[in-house]
Amino acid sequence: MFFFFFGGYADIEPGVRCCDYVEAGFTRGRNGQLKRKYRMVECFEINRKKILIEDWMKLCEERAVENGDTDLLKALTEHAKEQPWLRTEKDRRLYALECLANGAYKSWIERGEFKENGR
Repeated sequence: MFFFFFGGYADIEPGVRCCDYVEAGFTRGRNGQLKRKYRMVECFEINRKKILIEDWMKLCEERAVENGDTDLLKALTEHAKEQPWLRTEKDRRLYALECLANGAYKSWIERGEFKENGR
C-alpha cells in the first residue's frame, strides 16, 4: 500500500483523477456460459497507484483527525456549501477534503475570501 508520513498531507495529495474498471460479479450469456461483469469507478492516481475516491476520503478524514484539523475541515465544508456547482453532500465533502489536502485554503485566507473559525 502506501508509506505514510504523519503530520501532513503531501503523501496523500490527490493526483490525477481517473477511471478504472473493477469486477462486479458474473452473469450468464445467451448460451448459458458465465461472463464477468465490470463496472467503472472513479479513483485518484497517487504515487502511481490507484485508490478509490471513497477510500481516499476515509483516509483523508482520518488524517485530519490525527492532525487536529477537524475544525478547519468543518469550515471548508461550510465554504463548499456556498459553491453552486457542488450538488450533493458527497461532492461537497470531496471538494473540502481536496482543498485541505492541496492546501488551497491558504491562498483563500490571504485574499480574505475564507475565514477559518471566524478569525
